[in-house]
Amino acid sequence: MGNFRQTIFQSDKGYIIGLFKVKSTDIESMNNYVNKLITITGYFHELIENENYYFKGEEAFHPKYGFQFNVKEYERVKPEDKDGIVEFLSSDLFPGIGEKVATKIVETLGENTLDEILNDKNCLYLVPKLGSKKIDLIYDTLVKYEESHKMIVYLTELGFVMKDALLVYNTYKSHTIEIIENNIYSLIDDVDGINFIKIDNIAKKMNIESDSIERIKACIFYIMKDLTFKSGDIYLYLDDIYNK
Repeated sequence: MGNFRQTIFQSDKGYIIGLFKVKSTDIESMNNYVNKLITITGYFHELIENENYYFKGEEAFHPKYGFQFNVKEYERVKPEDKDGIVEFLSSDLFPGIGEKVATKIVETLGENTLDEILNDKNCLYLVPKLGSKKIDLIYDTLVKYEESHKMIVYLTELGFVMKDALLVYNTYKSHTIEIIENNIYSLIDDVDGINFIKIDNIAKKMNIESDSIERIKACIFYIMKDLTFKSGDIYLYLDDIYNK
């Protein structure tokens, strides 16, 4: 666990290289890095500077840049004390909400500020001189932030690696769970980089029947594409498809 400090590099597909201050670790070989800055790499939906996260991954040594920690899974540490909530609300995630406004919000709503806002944004009208535009901004941003985090966790728990989880979430957003539960094989056509093999392995974990019509259709198209690209033919015999 630690505090994300700075993004050094970020690709348009969510790959990030950044600086992270380690606060604690259960990896014995990393005890020497506690209270020190390290370089982290991995695929992330969003990382906010000066916010706390749990990272799971593995140590690596880059020949040019030295020690790095490759993140495979991550979880943000939701701020629970008043100071943490003030810091969160005054971060870049909430443009226009400075430390003074954030402090007023927390002083008014208490240590359960974030839950109170999510349950009913009208509670923000209790904060003196807080206009409707800022109230909408705070609520909408918080809802989207919570939603994206839950979706990424949901996808990684299904078995998607972080890179693929980001591709799926960025394609479907709030409809992610609905589409996956309706027909996970539709991801093959909708999401670049997601193929039949990846989806089929996850579908097995979801206990989807091996003879489901969605699986059979997806398999047929997968086999036809595979045979076509390998042979260069634009015509296939039924027996060839069936046997493959």
